[in-house]
Amino acid sequence: MFLTMALGGVVGLTLGLMGGGGTILAIPFLVYILDQSASQAVGISLATVGVTSLVGALERIWAGEADVGPALSVRLAGMMTAPVGTWIGRGIAPDLLMNMFVVLMFMIALRSWQNAKGKSAEEARFEEEKISAPACRYAPTGSIQMTSRCTFALVLAGLVVGMVSGLFGVGGGFIIVPALIFAAQMPVDRAVGTSLVVISMVSFSGLISIIFSRTEIPIAITVWFILGSLSGLYLGTKYSRKMEGTGQQKVFAVEVGIATVFMIVQNN
Repeated sequence: MFLTMALGGVVGLTLGLMGGGGTILAIPFLVYILDQSASQAVGISLATVGVTSLVGALERIWAGEADVGPALSVRLAGMMTAPVGTWIGRGIAPDLLMNMFVVLMFMIALRSWQNAKGKSAEEARFEEEKISAPACRYAPTGSIQMTSRCTFALVLAGLVVGMVSGLFGVGGGFIIVPALIFAAQMPVDRAVGTSLVVISMVSFSGLISIIFSRTEIPIAITVWFILGSLSGLYLGTKYSRKMEGTGQQKVFAVEVGIATVFMIVQNN
């Protein structure tokens, strides 16, 4: 019980800090430490991330740190592709699916660390010129302007998020947060809050697909994992407001990197 809650706490901490990445850690924890099958781990992780991100999203919305409009655009698109990802995943051998997940984790860790590194003045100027016309802009009142171009960018991100969520059982926050920062020009804290709104909805959609596929989900482990995750969420949310965006990305990259190495060792 205590080990399950502790591991769930790490998942919730990551969600609170980064607005995503919880399931990337949850799946190896459940498979290699708590001895769950790959299909069971997907179900438990989706239930945990769904509940935890919903609680975090409500708190962020209450604090004015989340945009529901962009979240709904991403979510509606993700609804269409999450079941497709789940269907494809059922046709892939479990060992191959886990190896694909390891590759995905490594790429995420590497990309997160690269994004966290400071840019030179010349690189920063080049990036500024390259995104001088962002897809989404904010009105003087602070609300996002949902133009057709902005909606298209968010829907495209949602289609990718839904597919990845269904295939690997991940909430997709590691894709949502950078997509919102780039497309909607959101501050990191606001992107984290908006990501939690999306993840809660996408995760529950994936969980419904898992339930209909008649995958057995152990109730006791799921409950303790969720309780631990909620505790970690509280700490993650508290400290995320004290950290700079680059610091958050470095912590996330290190966590995912450690989990990737652990999975490689276990698979060999």
